[in-house]
Amino acid sequence: MKEKAGKRAISREGRVRMGAAGFKNLAKYKASINTRVLELEAEVAAYRDGLLRDAGANLTTTKRGLIEAATSTYAAVLKVRYALIHSRKRDVEALTAVLSAATGNIARLLRLLDLDRKARPRSLADVFTRKDTPTVEIERAKSSIPTESEGKPA
Repeated sequence: MKEKAGKRAISREGRVRMGAAGFKNLAKYKASINTRVLELEAEVAAYRDGLLRDAGANLTTTKRGLIEAATSTYAAVLKVRYALIHSRKRDVEALTAVLSAATGNIARLLRLLDLDRKARPRSLADVFTRKDTPTVEIERAKSSIPTESEGKPA
């Protein structure tokens, strides 16, 4: 083993071990990236499913487009948030501006969808009133009619 100007020569076995260790590290890194991508896809899919569920069964093409736009903007927010967490200090200002614009866009899209103003029925009883149950108007009418004891002076 010859030394070259302050560097130590590495044996063949050492090079093989270094290559194997590098290969393992690369495999771990790729696995961690893939799990992050899968987690991101699952979170975006859950967000889309929630919007579709809240929008109801009879979707117009416009509402479906707004939901897709909100979903893609949500995915962008998640990516920028990750980049913001793992960024250098000099990139924080630009990423914060992008994140602010994206969240403003999501808020505008959700206002256009008008999902928060519609109360979702909890059960079929909320959707369909039964015929044998009195309605609020009937109860109010009954309470406004004076009874015999109320009509006579004491």
